[in-house]
Amino acid sequence: MNGVIFDYKITPASSHDINYLKEYDRFKQGVSIIGDRGYISKQCQLDLFTHYDIVLETPLRKNQHQSQILSPSYNKDRKRIETVFSQLNDQFMIARNYSKYVEGFLCRIATKITAMTMIQLNNFYKKQPIGQLKARLVN
Repeated sequence: MNGVIFDYKITPASSHDINYLKEYDRFKQGVSIIGDRGYISKQCQLDLFTHYDIVLETPLRKNQHQSQILSPSYNKDRKRIETVFSQLNDQFMIARNYSKYVEGFLCRIATKITAMTMIQLNNFYKKQPIGQLKARLVN
């Protein structure tokens, strides 16, 4: 996990997080998906594992008293995911999108994600930390 976005999907705000996993058919088999508590669903976890050999890792809610084993890197990976979201929101202002049409909205989202990815690629080639987006724009 290095923080590079390689795929994304935009869903309506009214759609629950878990619905995204139920209809997504481009999964790469044998991977782990790291989700937050919005992705808790025993049935979905079982379906993903059975059909795609995918492990969906989610933390338990505080009122759940089951035993849980998450990968040792889970917290580190979740922090990296949250950092990428914060960078998109704070530095690229992805939440502020004043487009009037769906096409414009999708184009602006794609442009911001592409810009972030290009900065990460530039940092990679310069052998600098790819997650330091702001500082690397100047150097």
